Amino acid sequence: MTLTRRTPMKRKRDTARRRFVVPPALQCANKRCRKVATVLEWCMTHARAEADRLFSRYVRLRDGHCMVCGGSETSVDGLQCSHIIPKSRSDAVRWDPTNAVAAHMTCHHDTTHHPAGWDRWALEFLGEQLYGALHHKARRGGRPDVGWVILELRKRLEGMAA
Repeated sequence: MTLTRRTPMKRKRDTARRRFVVPPALQCANKRCRKVATVLEWCMTHARAEADRLFSRYVRLRDGHCMVCGGSETSVDGLQCSHIIPKSRSDAVRWDPTNAVAAHMTCHHDTTHHPAGWDRWALEFLGEQLYGALHHKARRGGRPDVGWVILELRKRLEGMAA
């Protein structure tokens, strides 16, 4: 018994496929990214990362110390931005200043792994009305303009530095 194919194999293309190449003037500002810049000078992925970076810096400078345990911190680099409603759950409150507090790494870790205790703490910290409004905004949804968020955060950070 011999093994033979009943249908012939498909031939490979004799020419290479052509890819769409983004002109350098329209590329994302990130050096390795080759996507089209849609928000300011970045693609959407890098624009969201920039907004997250600026927001984290703003919250850490605004609070100045761990809001969870009340401990002092000499440098904002020792703090992290902890979201009350996780970033992954809603874009509507991702960059909302009332949705984030500065926290030590260990306090932030505890909030992530003990959500029931974190919700109780957040309810006490924000108050019932503001906590409910934040959850309502998250459920209602919506997506803020990332370019506006970046510009607004830059303006706020400049105001804090002055």
